[in-house]
Amino acid sequence: AENPGIVDARGPVGETPLHMCFLFASPLHLGIARWLINKFPQSITARYEGKDYTGENVLHIAIINRDIESVKELLTISPSVSSSLLEASATGEFFKTGSQCYYGDFPLAFSVCTNQRDIALLLISHGANIDAIDSNGNSLLHLLVLHELPDMFSFVKEEWLKKQERDEAALTAAERMDYKRPKPLWLRENHDGFTPFTLAAERGSLIMFAFLLEERKQVQWRYGPVACFLYPLQELDTRLQDANLSDARQGGLELIMKNAHTQLLMHPRILNLISQKW
Repeated sequence: AENPGIVDARGPVGETPLHMCFLFASPLHLGIARWLINKFPQSITARYEGKDYTGENVLHIAIINRDIESVKELLTISPSVSSSLLEASATGEFFKTGSQCYYGDFPLAFSVCTNQRDIALLLISHGANIDAIDSNGNSLLHLLVLHELPDMFSFVKEEWLKKQERDEAALTAAERMDYKRPKPLWLRENHDGFTPFTLAAERGSLIMFAFLLEERKQVQWRYGPVACFLYPLQELDTRLQDANLSDARQGGLELIMKNAHTQLLMHPRILNLISQKW
C-alpha cells in the first residue's frame, strides 16, 4: 500500500515477487500470487531479466511445476495476457542447448519436453504455435528427438496434422485456388540442416532413430500374417536417391557412418541397406 511499485522490483537473478510465488508453489504462495495478480495485473506477463533465466515467465514456471490448475488460471485471465505468456521465449544460460533444462524457449515446448500432454493440449487450445522454432532453429519435433520422447513425437505430429486440416477447411474457394500446403513439420530442418530424423542419426539416439525409421515405413502388400514393407530413402540415403546431388544434405546413413554410431549401424534395416548398396 505504501509503495505499489515494489511489486515490479527485481531480485538478484532478475526475478519479481510474482515469479518467486510461482517458484515456491505452496498453497500459501499461490494464494499470494492470486492476490498480486488481482491487485497488480500488469505484473502477470513480467519476464525474468539477467543472463541466467532471461525471458522466463510465470507460465513457464507453472508448467515445470506440472501445475495444470495454475496454467488454466493464467490462460483464462484475458486473450492479451494469454498471448503474451504463450509467446515468451526463455533464452537464458540456464536453458541453453546442451543443458538438462534445454526445453526450447516457449511454454508449449516446455510442456512437450517434460512429457505433459494435458498441459500441451491446453496451451494449443489457447493458441500456442505448433510451428514455432526456438533460438537454435529447432521445432517441437527436433526437441522431442533430443529428449527421446517417441510417444510425444507422435502426439505433436498428430496435433500438427489436425491443425492443417482445420486451416484448410477454413479456406474460402478463392483462397483455396492459391493455397500452398506448408512443408510437413517432420521434414523441416533446423539451423544445422538436420530434420528430426537426421538429427536422431547424428546424435546416435537408438530410441528415436529406430522409432522414426519404423514410423515412416509403408505397407506394400499384406497376405494373412505375411507383409512386405517399404522404407523410404528420403532423409536416410540422399546420395542413393540421386548421386548427382553434389550439395545434398547428409542422409541418416552418412551421419551414422561419419559419427561411428555402432548401435545404429547394427539395426537390421541399416544392415540390409548397406548390403544392398555395397
